[in-house]
Amino acid sequence: MDRIHFYKKGGLQKDKLESLKFSYQRDYDVSYSVGESELLEYLSHDANALVYYLVDNLKLADRILLRKIKSSFDSACICLCTHKSYALDAWKMRVFDFHAHPISNQDIYDSYKEYILKDKKSSSELVIKSKDGVRKVPLKFINYFKASGNYTQINLSKDKRIFQTKQIHEFEFVTEESSTFKRLHRSYIFNLKNVRSIANQELYFFHTSKPLKLSKALESKIKKELLSI
Repeated sequence: MDRIHFYKKGGLQKDKLESLKFSYQRDYDVSYSVGESELLEYLSHDANALVYYLVDNLKLADRILLRKIKSSFDSACICLCTHKSYALDAWKMRVFDFHAHPISNQDIYDSYKEYILKDKKSSSELVIKSKDGVRKVPLKFINYFKASGNYTQINLSKDKRIFQTKQIHEFEFVTEESSTFKRLHRSYIFNLKNVRSIANQELYFFHTSKPLKLSKALESKIKKELLSI
């Protein structure tokens, strides 16, 4: 059963939330809390829940609580719903999802869709054929695809690379199988979930030491996509 929880310190408009229909096929349970202790108690029993964390302004106490949740309940999926000025903060904290006020029903449904697909995504694999045989590479280990003429360079975590005698458009299907992959340039498909930082026309990935050099235009495009602008 899918566990869905709404948290807002001080109070929630339950009448509006209770009218939401998350699924017609899947079993789900919706619950609410208005205090920090209630939220932590809930997560101690349902650590894999999707939590909509609603706050008007992201204060220090909220940051501390979110860090506590991340460290104690790493499998919880936090969807931070607050003012758009905190989008970069949400990205730095690596919350599961972010929505800016005003929050629409579609925003809530979109996060739920990501939540129910996350296990499928984490187990998705790219099947690569070569003269040495068949190799399966989990999509989560792929940082980006780079076009190189009639070849495509697949860049993985830990600075590993695989070359394929296929053009990059033949790998665009990964953008349909996982929403974390985006083709933001004719020569690149990026796994935005693996991005650690971006600055000074350099893109860094988690578990990878070498940055990717970018043009100013592509750097700007990636930043906008990361911040959902």
